[in-house]
Amino acid sequence: MSLLYDVALLTAIGLIGWVAAAVATDQTRRRRPWWVVVLAMAALSWSFGELLLRHAATPSELLVARRILFAGACALPAAWVWSALSRAHPDAVAWPRRVFFLLVLPSLVLYACLYVAPGGELVNGYAVPPRHGPLFLANAVYSWALIAIGTVPLIRAARRSAEHQRRRLALILAIPFLPAIANGTYVLVPSSPWDLMPVALGISALLFRFLIVDFDWRAYQPEAARAEVVAQTRVGVLVADLTGHVVDWNAAALRILGTSQVEGQPLRALLEQASARRGREIEVHEFPLERQGQLYASGAVVTDRSEIRRAELQLEMKTRVEALGYLATAVAHEINNPLSYLSANLVLLDRLVSPLATLAATETLPERLQPLAVDADQLIADAREGAERIQRIVEKLVSSAQAEGSEDESGLLDIRCAVEKAVALGELGERQKAFMALAPPPLPRVLASENDVTHIVLQLILNARQMGGEDVPIEIEFHPLDGGVAVRIADQGPGISERDLPHVFEPFFTTRRPSSNLGLGLSLCWELARRNGGRLDVANRPEGGAIFTLWLPGAGQSC
Repeated sequence: MSLLYDVALLTAIGLIGWVAAAVATDQTRRRRPWWVVVLAMAALSWSFGELLLRHAATPSELLVARRILFAGACALPAAWVWSALSRAHPDAVAWPRRVFFLLVLPSLVLYACLYVAPGGELVNGYAVPPRHGPLFLANAVYSWALIAIGTVPLIRAARRSAEHQRRRLALILAIPFLPAIANGTYVLVPSSPWDLMPVALGISALLFRFLIVDFDWRAYQPEAARAEVVAQTRVGVLVADLTGHVVDWNAAALRILGTSQVEGQPLRALLEQASARRGREIEVHEFPLERQGQLYASGAVVTDRSEIRRAELQLEMKTRVEALGYLATAVAHEINNPLSYLSANLVLLDRLVSPLATLAATETLPERLQPLAVDADQLIADAREGAERIQRIVEKLVSSAQAEGSEDESGLLDIRCAVEKAVALGELGERQKAFMALAPPPLPRVLASENDVTHIVLQLILNARQMGGEDVPIEIEFHPLDGGVAVRIADQGPGISERDLPHVFEPFFTTRRPSSNLGLGLSLCWELARRNGGRLDVANRPEGGAIFTLWLPGAGQSC
């Protein structure tokens, strides 16, 4: 039986050491659960001390064995509370550790009696069997009170994660109860030949590893290869425990969410904040994480579709503009022919009715035609104005769709010169002057048509004045960006509604009364920017007003 007890002690030591080593050396964990290591080391010290105590041959060896045994016995209760608090509050790191150091202090004071008073205040280190001193009972009550206190939050956390599964809850309760029963039997039954507490600690360590560490911490421990793939992907991946707090993530998730602090944050709140960001298209897919039919965490895949959506809109705009080109060509051909007949006939008709404008000629006409003869010149003038208006509309359609001259006139351009020309044209007859903030040299030259750039900037200035009024300040800034130059035209007007923002560059879209405005100005600017290899974007400023950004690629030279 003595040999069997030694084997049981060695087995318990091996199990406890394996738990400590496996947790401490696991490279796939984002953070180390040091409370598991400290708890295992305390149990290991207790079991190893008991083994040494059984084979001690001299009083000094007995004293050393008891010091090792009681070191684990004094640290184990506080470590148990630390582990329970860390399990119940996985997003907390600092304060459970501080609680551990606070609770272990009284036990350390009592443990010091083995050094300053080894004769028996705590336990007689030389007696066989040991004789417990007056402080032993106080330490035992304190230690088992801590074990009971630590069991409460652990069971509460286990009830949430186990979804009230009675078998698993019973096994978790066995973790503290088995050592308690073994230790109580040894202390209260003087005839007990062996202390089964170390053996019970080995069994508890095994249960602790599989029921708590491996199960409840799966969210923190993805497999290495899978974790590397998740870390490298451009799609954001987030893992939350059963309380809904983030425990794992990849770099893409931080970039998409726009924050560097996600650990312990509520997953749902982070996703709602990301989806609410203006100008962003965030796609979220949430799903439960289960193993062996048991829910242990939840996951979320977050995709930033802003660039994809922007590309889709640009492709859609390009398709619409090309379709407008075919439509405009056909419309121009079909309208210009009858319009030329109408204009020619109006000239002839004007010659015919001009003599009727005299009073003598009017009196010769029947009475019912005399009012028409008086207004004949005005009627013909109105008809001619309508024909000319139709002609101008057709010309706008054709120029908007074709944007002639963009490719043939492209060359190296100092973009500031083109913008200054547009500002000068826009300031003619206006009280409010546009403010230009020139970027410090050098600015790269751009490869673009000066006429196109001037037209774009002028149209944006006029659009800002029409939307915001003559007294609304307009700011124009230059910024080197992505190897090119960005020109930002910003106003302090009312801005653009979120509903209208995606449609600003669509042909025929306008928020003003139609009158002579066809809604083609901004769509033409967008097409001119595209044909020059650049892009035109729009957004609302946080402080109010709209901001248009024209970006043109650089030509590798500075000006």
